[in-house]
Amino acid sequence: MIENPRKGAHTRLAVYDGWPLAYDPLSPAGLHLLTLLADPSPEGGRRLVLLPAPSRVALPAGVEILVHPTRSTPTGQLAWEQVHLPRLAARHQADELVLTRPTPPVVGTVPCIYWPTGEEHAVNSRRTPVERLRLALAAGGKSELKQTMWPADLPHPKTGAKIKLHPPRIHPVFYEDNPLTGEDEALPASYILYTGPYETRSLRLLLAGWSWAAPSLG
Repeated sequence: MIENPRKGAHTRLAVYDGWPLAYDPLSPAGLHLLTLLADPSPEGGRRLVLLPAPSRVALPAGVEILVHPTRSTPTGQLAWEQVHLPRLAARHQADELVLTRPTPPVVGTVPCIYWPTGEEHAVNSRRTPVERLRLALAAGGKSELKQTMWPADLPHPKTGAKIKLHPPRIHPVFYEDNPLTGEDEALPASYILYTGPYETRSLRLLLAGWSWAAPSLG
């Protein structure tokens, strides 16, 4: 637990929703959150990742961590997104709450920044009443977003959201001169990076298409 996090002169604090790092680190939201944390803080401020359980992946040096135990259930997610996140962000006097999932809180005093990853397009027709309530509240929270970050190389979304363009980001591990990967751990000379929906139907479609095309590509 972090006690009295803001003493003395004001230091900008960004709080991050770390749910995907605890329960789904290989999801688009988890991978993009790791990419954001891998870059130095643009304003030299502090970065605090709020986690419902210990992170399944190592986080960069200098990133602070706070675990607020929350179970990975529909009810747990609802409580995390609409109660725990905004309360913890406010308690630590954060300047912004950074999300990589489309689930902003409806009520909160800390401005929310949202980085889309495509998860809002995932389709699941079998939702429980709690899951439907969770998504309905998240839809209401979107109207309160301070800003939506959008890659400059993609078509602008036709929504009423406050959009801020930014250069495309790639995790440092994909750069050839990355010091974190030795010669034996480096990526192969050629590879395919898939950035898209990761639910079962989409992955099966991807694999089926690749299985058909791969033999002719060599």
